[in-house]
Amino acid sequence: MIIVIKKGLLMFNASDSICRTSKERTDQSVTISFVLLSAYKGPLPSHFDTQTSNTHLLLLVESGKGSICIGEQEYRLFPGRCFLKPPGMTIQTVADEGEVVTVSELEFNGYKVTSVREVENVHVVQEPFCLPVSGELNESELGQAIRNLCERHENQIDRERFSSHCQLLSLVERIWEANERWRGNENLKAVEHTIRLMEQDYFKPLSREMLSKEAGMSPSHYSTVFRKVTGKSPMEYLAEIRIEKAKDKLLTSNARIRDIALGVGYASEFYFSNKFKKMTGISPREFISQNLGKKLLVSHTEAFSMTQTVPSRVIGLFVEDHLKVFWDQAFGPIRFWRISTTLSGIIFA
Repeated sequence: MIIVIKKGLLMFNASDSICRTSKERTDQSVTISFVLLSAYKGPLPSHFDTQTSNTHLLLLVESGKGSICIGEQEYRLFPGRCFLKPPGMTIQTVADEGEVVTVSELEFNGYKVTSVREVENVHVVQEPFCLPVSGELNESELGQAIRNLCERHENQIDRERFSSHCQLLSLVERIWEANERWRGNENLKAVEHTIRLMEQDYFKPLSREMLSKEAGMSPSHYSTVFRKVTGKSPMEYLAEIRIEKAKDKLLTSNARIRDIALGVGYASEFYFSNKFKKMTGISPREFISQNLGKKLLVSHTEAFSMTQTVPSRVIGLFVEDHLKVFWDQAFGPIRFWRISTTLSGIIFA
């Protein structure tokens, strides 16, 4: 077993303990925790220069207006709004002219603690952990919890310290959960937006990079989110749309396969044919042959709709006229229009 103490953290070579024979029991557990470092309640400088720290900074605006820049993203400061700066990111605040911005502020650190317990020994690794949240927070009713922690932080009683620690963990959990819920909704909206784009512009040369840019994500993250929502990769989903469009065109038009391929977004007829066969099990020409009846029916229906100009009641009216003449000659003229219409309707309906 190799154990190293580095920068105040106990480190070890986990492979030695985890890869032992099954005769020796080895258990591993991972815990994530947060520790409150400082609390502040009061005014901010009118111009707070850009600073970078390796701690989380949770800020509640109590009064005043201004602007805050976290990383490269700028937000407006208004009373009641909350912001979180993660470790390693810059922060800058500027108060509006004539305004004094007051805040309640919590500074805390996150830790990921990995414990490996063998038969006789327990080895621990502690490393920094960054909460995956940044910028303006969307969770409501955080203000009072932040104020309570600011007021209780200076208390020196151990039980109160423990209570404050539990409150901090509860607060962080609410922020984390709300951010995941909000991001989940935003991710769903982004995926739905790109799906609509695929359905509208399937004939254009779309790529994963272009779609991820539309979604506001990196290509790898976009693919992960898209698969989580649809069960398919973005390009698989796009290919399904294109092949379905190609099926319609193969049955409803007399265009060449090369032109149909271009019409659904494939520059190469060969690539299109291979893709079509891979997804349907048959080639485009085989698809036409197997669905020839449907194609003829569609063509016949279109042709019939273009040439049919004779009113459907011409035959009925012609028979009614002959019946009326026959009746007039045999029995004399009477009103027969209703009866003759009924008879013709029965005969020719």
